[in-house]
Amino acid sequence: MNQSEATALIVQQQQQSPQTARAMMSRRTRVVLGAILAIGLVCGAVALAVSMSSSSASSSSEAQGRRTGATYPVACPAAPANPEDRRTDKSRLRVASFNAEWLFLGQLAPTGARESGTDDKRSSQSSDSDVHRRGAISCPGDCTWTTPQEAVQHFDRVVKVLKDVNADIINLVEIENCTILYYLVNALPGFGYKPYLITGTDTATGQNVGILTRVDPYMAMTRDESRQNYPVPGTQCAAATASGTTGVSKHYLTAFQINNKKVGMMGLHLLSQPWQAENCRKREAQALVARNAADTILAGVDELIFLGDFNDYDGTVLDIAGSVPTSRTLEYLKTPINPSTAHLALSNVASHVPLENRYTSWWDKDNSCVDEGGDEHTSIDHMLVSAGLAAGIQNVLFDHEFVACCQCVSDHWPVVVDFAV
Repeated sequence: MNQSEATALIVQQQQQSPQTARAMMSRRTRVVLGAILAIGLVCGAVALAVSMSSSSASSSSEAQGRRTGATYPVACPAAPANPEDRRTDKSRLRVASFNAEWLFLGQLAPTGARESGTDDKRSSQSSDSDVHRRGAISCPGDCTWTTPQEAVQHFDRVVKVLKDVNADIINLVEIENCTILYYLVNALPGFGYKPYLITGTDTATGQNVGILTRVDPYMAMTRDESRQNYPVPGTQCAAATASGTTGVSKHYLTAFQINNKKVGMMGLHLLSQPWQAENCRKREAQALVARNAADTILAGVDELIFLGDFNDYDGTVLDIAGSVPTSRTLEYLKTPINPSTAHLALSNVASHVPLENRYTSWWDKDNSCVDEGGDEHTSIDHMLVSAGLAAGIQNVLFDHEFVACCQCVSDHWPVVVDFAV
């Protein structure tokens, strides 16, 4: 319709009788009202469906609710140009470490995120369609948590543990990726946490180590990809035919400004099975790689912390079961390699824990899924600290608040330390 035709139509309508105009208006009104009513019904139905869906999701679990509608970066943030310290009491620092046992929710990594090769030369057999594409193991599924529902319940239980621990800096072991850390931050509102993680190279499991912290690091998280020949000279491990080179697939190095002190930190998850001869040799080599990395990359710090799941015992500070190490792993980690870092010799905070409480892990040796205590309780999770920090220790807790069992929270308990700083 051109402008002339439109003008003529308007004039024609204006010349119609009032009765005709009212009739036309009435018909138009009915049409418009009908359309509005129809649209309203559709919108109401959609709103109801969304509301029911949201209600169902939020009631299913805290983890599901926290994840709904959230999109997080694949990578954690780098160290900020102006690090913040969000502690409420800056005269005290609480540091903790917790192996959360396969804290995975099955996040799909972007194409190309997989890395080739593993610490023990096994290659990943997973494909890009797997639930967890970085590891040969899919989790949930092939790990402790066999279904997404179990994984979500596990997440919720870990959140409760973290709330109770309430650390300023917490090292987390056996976590999936940075996204899982963002989910934790979202599930812990008001705690002041930020997530930091650098992806490791364990493509057998896809597990990583990372932190939640109220104190931002001033040094970006980094890794050391050095490798060490094994067996190392003077090995304490049982005889084995295997030899080769190994590195530390799961670790990070970073540093914090804690009041007037620079504090370096290295989070570690070393090879498992303390009794296995080949892994024993590799773990000793890993310890040398880790110590050399700290002495080099963190040489300028005033204090140093090593923490995590070392999968070995401390022959100086025995656990409740009297476990004697088959390797020199803890010895190598404690002892500086570089003479210029002699002030960064380390001691185990476990010496501050009464012997009856000195255990951090549950080994279900008879596969009963029942924690029977005794020699099923050992210490393979450790926190080693330099002399200045050791002098400021106020309290050390191996936090046994939850009961260990199959598919409960974890087969490890948190190590929690309060320092006066």
